[in-house]
Amino acid sequence: MNKSANAVLGFVLWSQALFLASTFRSWSVVMAVTALATLAAAAFSRWELVERQTKRSMPRWLRWIMLAVSFALVAVVVAFWRIGSQVDRDINPVQVGVDILAHATMTWSLILWMMRPRSGHLAMLPLGLLVVLLSVAAGGTSTSLAAQTTVALATCLGFTVGSQLILGASRAEPLVPSARDRSAERSKWLTPAFSLLTLSLLMMGTSAVANVTNLFLPGIQNRLQEQLKSSLDAVAEQTVVGGTRYVASGRLGSIRQHMLGSPREVALQVYCEVPPGYLRGSAFDLYRDSRWLDSGSVEISRMIQSSEVRDKHLLPVGEGVAKLRHNLNPPLQRFPINDSSTQATIDLEVHNDPFKGPMVFLPLSTRWLEARSREIVVTNHAIVRIGVDVTRPYVASVGTMLPRSELSTKMREITTDLSPDIESAVRSLAQSVCGTATTATEKAKAISDHFQQKYSYSLAQVQIPSEKDPLIHFLESKHDAHCEYFASATALMLRSVGVPSRYVIGYVADEPSEEVTGRWLARNQDAHAWVEAYDDQTGRWFPVESTPGRKYRTVEPERQSNGVVDMLAGLLDRDSDEQDTLAGRILGWIGSMRASDPLLWLFRIAQLPLFLVLAFLLWNRYLKPTARGGEDPADVLSRKLLRQVDRRLQQFSLQRRPSETLYQFAERIDRHSLSQVASQRPDFGQQLAGFSAWYRAYADARYQGQIPRPLE
Repeated sequence: MNKSANAVLGFVLWSQALFLASTFRSWSVVMAVTALATLAAAAFSRWELVERQTKRSMPRWLRWIMLAVSFALVAVVVAFWRIGSQVDRDINPVQVGVDILAHATMTWSLILWMMRPRSGHLAMLPLGLLVVLLSVAAGGTSTSLAAQTTVALATCLGFTVGSQLILGASRAEPLVPSARDRSAERSKWLTPAFSLLTLSLLMMGTSAVANVTNLFLPGIQNRLQEQLKSSLDAVAEQTVVGGTRYVASGRLGSIRQHMLGSPREVALQVYCEVPPGYLRGSAFDLYRDSRWLDSGSVEISRMIQSSEVRDKHLLPVGEGVAKLRHNLNPPLQRFPINDSSTQATIDLEVHNDPFKGPMVFLPLSTRWLEARSREIVVTNHAIVRIGVDVTRPYVASVGTMLPRSELSTKMREITTDLSPDIESAVRSLAQSVCGTATTATEKAKAISDHFQQKYSYSLAQVQIPSEKDPLIHFLESKHDAHCEYFASATALMLRSVGVPSRYVIGYVADEPSEEVTGRWLARNQDAHAWVEAYDDQTGRWFPVESTPGRKYRTVEPERQSNGVVDMLAGLLDRDSDEQDTLAGRILGWIGSMRASDPLLWLFRIAQLPLFLVLAFLLWNRYLKPTARGGEDPADVLSRKLLRQVDRRLQQFSLQRRPSETLYQFAERIDRHSLSQVASQRPDFGQQLAGFSAWYRAYADARYQGQIPRPLE
């Protein structure tokens, strides 16, 4: 493998390292290790000769044992490093396992590169794919179609280039180029050049397809993503632990599992003048087999076959008007969530953790959503299912009153549904608790007070008989439970007394940030479930909180005095925010970058310049006339042949001096050839002897005015 090919292999490894470091935020160590490996590969470029000689004298079984031991040591060292870097945080076993394996795999690739810097090792191919796979699994790919396509394309190209370099080197003569005629020498140079040209064209094609899809076919993309999200959520529900994703499942126990997985991990950051309170992420309206289902989801809506439960696809009605803490380019688009003439009086700027998934969290009284999107999908419960680019902040414009909503006949049937196996037990208890209450609000308050006063909260695991529904067992035994049980039981009891209700999960953001005034945090431990009931008298959904010790809190702009608003607005002013310095903005921008973002920007920036530069180089080398006015074409061709042979000799550390004649250079090659034979390398000596003979023949041909023959 020549030096240029070795450099390309190093570029592929550096790309993997950047992707890994960006995903796991381990920039300093990963970049330092990769830099040291690069220096070692450059310093030990002759190591492969020694390695191949010792390989013949060492038994295969011993080599495999040494390799396995070295890999095990690397894994142990990486495990101590990665676990030690997270000692001050709640450790999630899935996250840590993926983290350790990804960094260990990258380290093994670098070690193999240092051992074989010229030709690489075959194991580097699957190791490289594993690094990318683990990084993607950890959330290293943006949710945008362009970024996802870019990462996929880059992975395919990297594997193809690496395969060509490594497998091609294994078929070649050991570190000694074979003789090539003039056409073969040209092909040797043209192959990487045209490969880069193809890469440039693929960059432009990929970007064009992604942009056209985002511009003209957002509905198709959203529907496809909705189906994929539904399938992935079903798989992740059984396999993903704790804080690796946002809580989105209607299965009883999923919120508890999420809270215990990584309780102190920040899930949401919200900028607002007052505590944001409850933020809705998912709403469910059917209870079957100990879990909640969404009638508007892909798999359930197909069975119901009713247009009243289907999601709505909303297009923007204009650009957003809210002022973000940091400018966003391109601007946000505005979408109507709840049709109402009530003027919004306060905005919530929400920052998701993109690694956790594409969920959107909004208050119940949200009138408008301003987000980076071309089209969004909204459920019949005013939940944004998909379509928002959560790698960027989005803004909820919150009104002063709960929005009005007409409940269709089909949705009333669904939101009052009770399965026969639990209906009798739930109805008898609900009628006893509600007593003489007649309105929806009175019944909701009676049921809420019942649980708040007579039950206790606990995250402890409870053994439930296999033959019994967990909610029936909860109501009968009155055991301590967490929010999922209280909310679910409340929803079913309300339904049994004729009040439409739905089960809602999300986060409670009421923890003020210690670093920035006006910023509120919601952690994994703040995941919560509550109920929303429908009041026929007012035509509005209203919240019901039944979990002991909890009180429903949300944005209430009508209760603010002007003095409080003015004071908080002053604290949020950019000029007075000590944290909002130029360096802080730059560091925050770098810290929020997705692993695929730099790659996507590189592709976009490098597309046209790379194509133009490579096209110019090809034209300048092969198409541009090289014989100037009055110059003999034979002289041009002769100089070209001489340059080609001079470059090939540089691999033997032989370079013709400016003051050295061709015959003197040939004599020096002969001396070097004899030294190679003396060092038991006769094949090197024969190759060098052929070079020295060619230089003498070249000098004789030029002296006689003839065109020299190419090196055979």
